[in-house]
Amino acid sequence: KVLNDKSRLVAVVKARQIGLTELASVMAIMIALGSNKSDVWILGTNHEGAKELVWRAKAWYDAINLTTEGIPQIVKSSTEEIVFSNNSRIKALPNTAASIRGKTGTVIMDEAAHFANDEEIWTAFAPVISSSNDLRLFMFSTPFGQRGVFYRACHGLLDGENLKWSVHKIDVHQAIKDGHSPDVLDLRSSFSEEGWAQEFLCSFLSQQGKYLSASLIQKCYEVKIPKDEMRYVEKKVLGIDLASKKDMSITVECDWNGEQGFRIYNPKIL
Repeated sequence: KVLNDKSRLVAVVKARQIGLTELASVMAIMIALGSNKSDVWILGTNHEGAKELVWRAKAWYDAINLTTEGIPQIVKSSTEEIVFSNNSRIKALPNTAASIRGKTGTVIMDEAAHFANDEEIWTAFAPVISSSNDLRLFMFSTPFGQRGVFYRACHGLLDGENLKWSVHKIDVHQAIKDGHSPDVLDLRSSFSEEGWAQEFLCSFLSQQGKYLSASLIQKCYEVKIPKDEMRYVEKKVLGIDLASKKDMSITVECDWNGEQGFRIYNPKIL
């Protein structure tokens, strides 16, 4: 369904471990081979992640080339770029707004919800999307809270009068129904209820209303801060769950929220 979707703006909410990153690589190849002078720009949460998708795309091309005659041939290949004889190319870009600004073609963002600078990147190429019919944007990601460009795209909050997002949702149960191995369900015991819902059931969990008690955070302080001064202090907190079977250490930013505790936001998985 995703491969056949001809919409210019496509968001794919996905479970982990069901092959959707491979799909992004296949899509890059199909677009590059499908027409002449087609540029496909790949962004990951970092440059190395984007280059990993280019490497996978190269592997898929090699497999397709063995069984398909007459397709464009590779004339240049590196760890971050593939150039074809039809003048199409696939290239991994650094995860910066400057790298994408002014580009035309197709943009594939892998794990878009986890981009630290997604707002800057969106601001950089949103004007290009609205003005150029040649540009398509695909965002693949597991959810990461009710925030950011990916969340807004999936909930119609970025739709315009003439451009609307086409949204696909593929959780672990849908993947198994479509033929994926049920062995992935063996991972359930390694995740908390919320972790499983986010990583495998495509749930956008709310970050609002999640509080850590003041007394709990105070135990993390090396220096005691008088209570009447806490409201003026911004903190970053490192959280480590020693009982977890899976390392999900995070940092969060927090601020004082009256006498109820600290409001936390901007979680970053280490």
